[in-house]
Amino acid sequence: MSLLTTYEPKTLSNWLDDMFTSNLETRSLSSVYPQVEVKEEKDRFVLTAEMPGLNKDDIAVDVKNGVLTLSGEKKHEHADKREGYFYSERSYGKFSRSFNLSDSVSEDGVEAEYKDGVLTVVLKKNKEREAKRIAIR
Repeated sequence: MSLLTTYEPKTLSNWLDDMFTSNLETRSLSSVYPQVEVKEEKDRFVLTAEMPGLNKDDIAVDVKNGVLTLSGEKKHEHADKREGYFYSERSYGKFSRSFNLSDSVSEDGVEAEYKDGVLTVVLKKNKEREAKRIAIR
């Protein structure tokens, strides 16, 4: 059973963006940021997300109705260059990534820690329910 699936509600705008945006064009920050990795352990899942350059206060982790959401803002560092050429490939702005949680994840057992540019979210597994035999009358 899969822990997470990317939550991407489709709107007319999403469909149009997908049709007319080539793979070579830059996508919005929230479509690919943060990049995540999920590892399954015996009694939990561990999700790690790379978020270098952010402060802990710029990040939010929310769980509601079976959806885990990582959101925040990567703030622009203003550089005032009066001479020469200024060029930047860095992305800035608000981001939000949501994932559907499987039934095997407990919404009450979610913990998060941010250290050295990496957000670690621990999602505890629900105890598996044993099958219950029903007596037939």
